[in-house]
Amino acid sequence: MKNKFLFLILIFSVIFLYHSKSSAYSIDVHRKITEKVIKLNEEKISKYISSATGLSDGIRATINNKTIKIWIEDGSYYEDFNWNLLNNPLFSHFYNPLTNKSGVGDIWFSAYDWSNSLVNPWSWRIARNKFYEGLTLKTKTEREKALADAFRAIGHVIHLVEDVAVPAHTRGDLHISEPYEKYTNKNIGSLSYTSVPFQYWKISISPTSPKQFWDLDSYNGSIPYGSGYIGLAEYTNANFASSDTIFSETLFSFDPHYFPFPRKSSSILYEEINPLTNKKTKYFRIIKDSENIEHFAVAGRFYDIFEGWPNLRRSFISLDDKCHDEYQQKLIPRAVGYSAGLLNYFFRGSIDMVRDTENDACKYVVYNFSNENMEGTFGLYYDDASGNRNNVASGDLTANAGKPSNPITLNLTDEEKKKSKYILVFQGKMGNETNAVVADTNVTPFISSCGKELTITGSDTVSQDSSEQFEVTGCTGCEDDVKWEITGEGATIDKTGVLLVDKTACGGTLTLTAKCPVCETELTKTITIPDAITISAPDSSNCYTASGGAEPYQWDITKGTIDEKGCADIKGQCGTVTINVTDANKCTGKKNLDIPTEELIITGSDTTTRNSTRQYTATGCGEVQWSVSGKGASINKTTGLLTTDSTACGAVSVTATCTACNTTATKSVRVTDAGQWVYVPFSQKFGCSTNSQCYCGRDVWSSKTEGQYRYRQIWSSTWGQLVWYENCQMTSACLSPKTPDPGMPICGELAQGRFLVNYGISQEDVYSWECPR
Repeated sequence: MKNKFLFLILIFSVIFLYHSKSSAYSIDVHRKITEKVIKLNEEKISKYISSATGLSDGIRATINNKTIKIWIEDGSYYEDFNWNLLNNPLFSHFYNPLTNKSGVGDIWFSAYDWSNSLVNPWSWRIARNKFYEGLTLKTKTEREKALADAFRAIGHVIHLVEDVAVPAHTRGDLHISEPYEKYTNKNIGSLSYTSVPFQYWKISISPTSPKQFWDLDSYNGSIPYGSGYIGLAEYTNANFASSDTIFSETLFSFDPHYFPFPRKSSSILYEEINPLTNKKTKYFRIIKDSENIEHFAVAGRFYDIFEGWPNLRRSFISLDDKCHDEYQQKLIPRAVGYSAGLLNYFFRGSIDMVRDTENDACKYVVYNFSNENMEGTFGLYYDDASGNRNNVASGDLTANAGKPSNPITLNLTDEEKKKSKYILVFQGKMGNETNAVVADTNVTPFISSCGKELTITGSDTVSQDSSEQFEVTGCTGCEDDVKWEITGEGATIDKTGVLLVDKTACGGTLTLTAKCPVCETELTKTITIPDAITISAPDSSNCYTASGGAEPYQWDITKGTIDEKGCADIKGQCGTVTINVTDANKCTGKKNLDIPTEELIITGSDTTTRNSTRQYTATGCGEVQWSVSGKGASINKTTGLLTTDSTACGAVSVTATCTACNTTATKSVRVTDAGQWVYVPFSQKFGCSTNSQCYCGRDVWSSKTEGQYRYRQIWSSTWGQLVWYENCQMTSACLSPKTPDPGMPICGELAQGRFLVNYGISQEDVYSWECPR
């Protein structure tokens, strides 16, 4: 007995040693590939995980002391240690797409079959079941443990996809030390962890794990490889070779190492010289029927000796590091792309529960947002304050792609309906997968306003002393249960929805409320009551009359004045004026008037003296603000009374401002007993005369502007010559005022002037009344 036990230990030790040397990518390479897979899909997967599980950090969320990301990577890492009595990873990580078996000891599971096996503790089926438990178990601890197992199981299945990106694992080639695996493990840091996406990840052709990632049955060995619609095992088998399967198309078809492609007739042999060592190496280059590969295989030194002996010559063809490097540049990116597609496939589907607005808003539907039909069961849950998950509804569910499900009646208690959000979980057939799971943890079917789905019909306007019928539509079977309420003065509504508005209802709004208990909803509608009182146009005395209300009336106006008879005084006002009237029932009416803006004019003396007052008034505005600028002067802001003291002198400026009309006016006032005329040097302007005749004229005039006197004299001349004229120039006596207010000066002295022909001269002399200097 002891000897048998030692023998078993020896056998298992040999198997373990053999397995450790013959695995596909090393466990560290698997982890690196899976890291890239997660990074490539992180945003999309995190969004799905957050929606389905409520874990806001998505794939970075921590459950059972590890992040979801690490759980998936751990599964990919530990799959090579997934042993049991019915399984041996030495064989179950192989898959020959031409036979749909492992290709090595076919009594064992193939890689795809192992992903579905009932005895595999980390299968696709386990991942689905644990994911469902992670959404539906009672306690938070139980749910997190189940979710951790689900994400680890996904990592194990990803490992089985990555393995078929190794040629030996798709061509049944067992080796104690597999050269390609040895090369990738040695160069783990420099491998091509890019991605070649698998565009057919969405299709569902299998009831269990998605077979398309391993095998789409598009390559059967009878035709050359075609890119695109092809599983990863098919791609690897059709395009690459392992140590014992190089150009094995010449072997008998029953030979386990026989494979129809890639074949030698699809290649050419060429010589390559190493520029550093001058060493010559002969490589086979694949140029047709398969993926073009520059360094497909190496011809050894004795290869040429055995020409005519193809099977013997095969013994002298091998793979070197250049071959392995070119292989990994094509295979690892596909391992990344196909594995990323597997993650997307697991986390597919989107659902929500909403009211059945198209048929019966008192019932609900589960909306299927995916592109695959769903048929199975649903469960509706909520979490209590302790984190325990409670099921409040469940039942059968059928929903076609992009469509709502069959109507669902929910019989929930009032307390259950008060929850802020619910968790909706579907389990069943989606596409061809029979055990799919889809969830949404932010479902709010009772919070959503039924007012957006149901409608109150009836007029938006109801007049005083009238009635209107209102109804609720869109809630089949609940119309008779509607409870009506009205808020506002002078209005009532009966249980059938008839609104009565009496004579006391004034202009304004009413709020109509319809409560539908069957639909758990409350609708509101705003009703407008037009003003009952109207105001007539004014008569010749600018008096207004009111009608439609109950006397006596009270009048009010926003600008100007109005008496108890409705007679208004709006003289000097401008802009919008509103006349308001209120009757005995407190009902109101109003009338808006638009008054045009008038010119603002100041009336009052142009002069004043020191220590005196002058009164100024303004027309064109109902109320003005007065101001003054200048020495020794002040003015009352409201009355316009100007006061000067003993220091007043020169000229002061009085300004009236109409704030309501946004107008101003200014008047200059001279302090006649305190000032002097100050001469302002004149200016000359020259310009061509338009008069072609020879004449001499003189025009002398005066004008007053802002306390100044202005004098001008003009001369004209003819074209082309110098001419002497009499009476064409004023003496200097004409230019100087003899009195503070000289009036029109008179010239008593004549002189002759000499003027340039064809030019006119304009001369101005200005004198300003200013304080004494």
